[in-house]
Amino acid sequence: MKTSLGLGGLTLSLLLVPALALGGILPCFHTAIFGAQAGQTLRVSVLNAGNDSMGIAPCVHLLDGDGHLLAELPMGHPPEPGRARSIYLDLAGLLDRQASRPAELWVEVDLSGHQDYRGDPALIEQLQTSVELFDTGSGVTRGSLPLYRARAHGRGAAR
Repeated sequence: MKTSLGLGGLTLSLLLVPALALGGILPCFHTAIFGAQAGQTLRVSVLNAGNDSMGIAPCVHLLDGDGHLLAELPMGHPPEPGRARSIYLDLAGLLDRQASRPAELWVEVDLSGHQDYRGDPALIEQLQTSVELFDTGSGVTRGSLPLYRARAHGRGAAR
């Protein structure tokens, strides 16, 4: 099922995807497909809302509408309890400035590739993730994108 929602210059196409079962592990979150253009930046944030160190350093994937990897950004260190880590991705180098329409993109926050990830659902419950799209020059927010939990892992597996 596909629906469209306009958010102040951002067109968000919600592609509702049935969850894929993979051994009960819940190792990634993903956005729906959204429109973006050169001159905009994505901020992906992960908050450790728990009281424990999680040992999970998420990796952020930016994919085009067909699921091809455009960028892969490891977060490096896991967020400490009560703290967040953010990654910024300027889309200018990835998207055509002359394009007549926004590019279709989606973001995946992957937890499965980290060596300390133990498949523990309690660790996943501590995570809160968010994605914001804003104009690089002015800093004006164009939209906040919800992330959905997927039951599959690997680039594009949530689609």
